[in-house]
Amino acid sequence: MTEEERVRIAEANLSRLLDWVGRIDSKSSLVLGINTAMLGIFASLAPAPHLWSVRTVIVGTISVVFSAATFVCIYFVNYPRTKGPATSLNFFGGIASRT
Repeated sequence: MTEEERVRIAEANLSRLLDWVGRIDSKSSLVLGINTAMLGIFASLAPAPHLWSVRTVIVGTISVVFSAATFVCIYFVNYPRTKGPATSLNFFGGIASRT
């Protein structure tokens, strides 16, 4: 394999990864908006605390737990880990360490 072929393959791979990141970023903002709206609707429809039953507490707890898990996942999507292999051509840390 020649050097030009290796460069072309590496550029195609990097382009594919950057396109993938862009698609994930656009989808995560939509999920963040929907999740925030659902949490607001849940809070506005919740009855006063003295009217809560066991079923209300269980359903409310499940809703809050899954909503919090979604917020955590969105956080990890928007602030990804940047540490990668030192010899990788896909992680900028590995690229910057090269001469």
